[in-house]
Amino acid sequence: MKKRIFALLLAALLLTSCGGTAGETDTSAEAADTASEQTETVLPGPELPEKTYDGAGFTVYTRKSNKNNYVIKEQTGDVYNDAQFALTAALEEKFGIVMEEIISADDAYGTAPQAEILAGDDSYQLLSGHARSMFTYSSQNMAYDWYTLPHIQFDNQWWDQNMLTGMSIGGKIYMLPDDLTEGSLAETKCYMINKDLFKVNNVALPYEAALNGTWTFDMMREMVTVFTNDLNGDGAMDLTKDQFGYVTSWWGAPINILWTAGQRIVDSTGEGGRLEYVVNNETTVDVFDTYLAFLAEPGAVCENVDGGPDGTAAFKEGRVAITESWIDKITWSRDLDFDIGLIPYPKFYAEQDRYYTGVDAGSAGLVVPVTIGDAEMTSAVLEYWMYLQYRDVLPVYYETVCKTKAARDEETGLILDLIRDSRLYDIGYFHNELPLNSIGRVLVAENVGFATYYAQNEKQALTALDKVNEFYFEN
Repeated sequence: MKKRIFALLLAALLLTSCGGTAGETDTSAEAADTASEQTETVLPGPELPEKTYDGAGFTVYTRKSNKNNYVIKEQTGDVYNDAQFALTAALEEKFGIVMEEIISADDAYGTAPQAEILAGDDSYQLLSGHARSMFTYSSQNMAYDWYTLPHIQFDNQWWDQNMLTGMSIGGKIYMLPDDLTEGSLAETKCYMINKDLFKVNNVALPYEAALNGTWTFDMMREMVTVFTNDLNGDGAMDLTKDQFGYVTSWWGAPINILWTAGQRIVDSTGEGGRLEYVVNNETTVDVFDTYLAFLAEPGAVCENVDGGPDGTAAFKEGRVAITESWIDKITWSRDLDFDIGLIPYPKFYAEQDRYYTGVDAGSAGLVVPVTIGDAEMTSAVLEYWMYLQYRDVLPVYYETVCKTKAARDEETGLILDLIRDSRLYDIGYFHNELPLNSIGRVLVAENVGFATYYAQNEKQALTALDKVNEFYFEN
C-alpha cells in the first residue's frame, strides 16, 4: 500500500535536511497540493476519539544540532515549509492544542531533560535527540513504551513495519527513529557519485545496474581503479591534491558495509525473542576482510577522523567519483558546478535478493517521557501527526524537494525509491549500551580484523546484551 501511495504521488507530480531554503518560492506547490488531495481520497485517517483539549500545550524538546524542525508556525512560500506549517496548524485545530518546540542552546544529544523528568516535570510531550543516546531514557525508566500508548496504532500503514520490527525488543519500543519529520528518510545511507567523472572516464553510470539488481560491490571496486589519478604526478596519492575513486570516513561505509550483505549485529532470534549476537559468522568475517583490503587499495580512502573534512572538500572540488552519503546530501547539487547523483550501497554478494542499507544512528530519535500528564492526548496527537506526515508532508519532501528541486535527472527519482526501500534497522547498532554497535568504525580505527576483535570483546559484549535483555523482558 505504501508503494501505491507514492506511485500515485509520482504520477500526480511527475516528478536541515533536504528542505528548501526559507523564503524560496517553489512553483511546484500547486502540483503538491493536487497530490495531497488525491491521496486524501484513498487514505482514511486513524480511528481517534473526537475530543479537544482546551488549549493544552504539546511541547517538543529538540537538541541544538537537530537538522529538522517539528513545529512550524510561519509560512514562507517554500512548498516544504508550508506543508509542515499546514501540519502544525491541522494538529492545533483538530485537538484544540498549542504546539511548541523548544530547541536547546547547548544540548548536543537531547539528554538534558533527564533531571526534569526524574523530578516529575511534565513540560514535554515528546523528546527528540541523537537516536543512539536516547536509549539513556529507557535504561533509567524515563521513557514510555510506545506499544502502551493508548492511541498509537502501529498496524496503520504510515508506520514503517520494518522499523518497528527492528527497534522492538520483547514487544517493547522505547525509542523510535524519527518519522514525524523527514529525519529517518533524509539520513538513510547511500553513495553519492560525480557523474561528470563517470562521463570523462567513459564509465557507465551505475543507475541501470542498480535498477535491474546487478549493482555489486565487485562492480564498484573495479570502477574505483579507473578513476584513480595522480594529478600532480609526484608519485604519491594525496587526498587534498589528487583524484580518487572512493572516499569514506570511519563513521560511514565501514559501519554500513555489514548490512549491505544482509547481516546484523543482533537480532531477536534468542529464546522467547530475546536479542542475541548474530554478527559472529563466516559471512561477517569475509565482508570485513574484503572491505578492509579494498580500503588499502590506491584509489580508495577512509578518513580516520570524524566528519571526513578532506574527503568532503575533495568531492566538492570534483576529485572523487564515489563517496559516502545520506539522502539529504542531494541538496549539494545546488552548490556544485558538476552533476551528482545518488546510488544505493551495492549488494555485497551478487546472489542477494535485494539491497540493504541503514539509517544513521546519529539522526533524530524520539522518546515519549513517562511524565506526560495525559497519555490519551499525547498518543492521539502523535498518531494523527504520523498520518498527516505520511499523507501530506513526506510526499512533498520526497517527490518535490528531493526529486524535483535537487535531482538533476529522471533516474535519481527511481534510485531514491530503491534506497528508501532498502532500509534495515539493526538495534545492535542503535542501542548505546551494546559495545559492538560501531564495530566497522573500530576495525578501521584500530586496523584489526573482525575475528580478532570479536574474540577480545565477546565477554564484555555478552554481558551488556544480557543487561539489555533483562531490562526489556523482566521490567
